[in-house]
Amino acid sequence: MCSPPIWCSSQLTDLVEQMQRAAYPADLRLPMRLVEEFVDAGRSPDDFTAAFTQRLRETEAGGKGKRSAIANLCSRARELAKEQDGLR
Repeated sequence: MCSPPIWCSSQLTDLVEQMQRAAYPADLRLPMRLVEEFVDAGRSPDDFTAAFTQRLRETEAGGKGKRSAIANLCSRARELAKEQDGLR
């Protein structure tokens, strides 16, 4: 393996290929809601970041609540299964 500043041609080729892949335009599609709420309204990227972070927190909180509810349901189902086994 070669080390800088003397580069092997294969390393240089790999680096150039990586740069070319990074330079190709991405297939980026913005949701219209984002465009309407932030771009068209002239709001700053900081506003977008704050709103995105808030929505993420709300989504996580909802997910935590659902996971907790499912865990409670599973726990209760196990309890009922044990009770059923005891009745047999």
